Amino acid sequence: MKITNRRFLVADFETSTQAWLERDNGWTRVWLWGLYDIEKDLFEYGIDLDSFLKRVLIKDKEGNPIIYFHNLKYDGSYIVWWLLAHGYKYDDDLTAENTFKTCISDMGQWYFVEVCIYKHKKAKYVIRFQDSLKKIPLPVRDIPKAFGFEETDKKGELDYDTYRPVGHQPTEAELAYLKPDVVIVAKALKKLEEQGFTSLDRKSVV
Repeated sequence: MKITNRRFLVADFETSTQAWLERDNGWTRVWLWGLYDIEKDLFEYGIDLDSFLKRVLIKDKEGNPIIYFHNLKYDGSYIVWWLLAHGYKYDDDLTAENTFKTCISDMGQWYFVEVCIYKHKKAKYVIRFQDSLKKIPLPVRDIPKAFGFEETDKKGELDYDTYRPVGHQPTEAELAYLKPDVVIVAKALKKLEEQGFTSLDRKSVV
């Protein structure tokens, strides 16, 4: 599928750790997500995977963006699990609504996940989750220095093993940790876009 230049968002999940498993009956979960639109300088967040997918699997009147994750292999596994759990079917051709496909190499490299949320005759509305790590092969904390960003653009610290129960409302410190992750990646992607590095946005990787 050809994808022309379009706006993008950057997302990130904060998830439970091994230390939480006993208290969560062996399940892992998303306890906080962030979503950033660099064109609007708009940061949104939520506290579970369900609210994230319901937020992004919609028809956007401005045209659906590409949604980047920095290491889609990790975050995308939660997305694919949710899709299967909610009745979405795998279809390489995305021939119907509520179908999805993935582009994962034989070496386990995740490139993108695409979800068809609307189809009528020849019209098709597809949401794409894409791996920014393929375009920026650096940890988030190393991106500001590599791209010459200001000293204020730094990734903070978070105690991952502190237990947050279902329904936990994020603290200001937790949001202050999450927001730079998506803002830093968005700024780097925007800089690459301005320099013409858009090849992975224009076409599917096969």
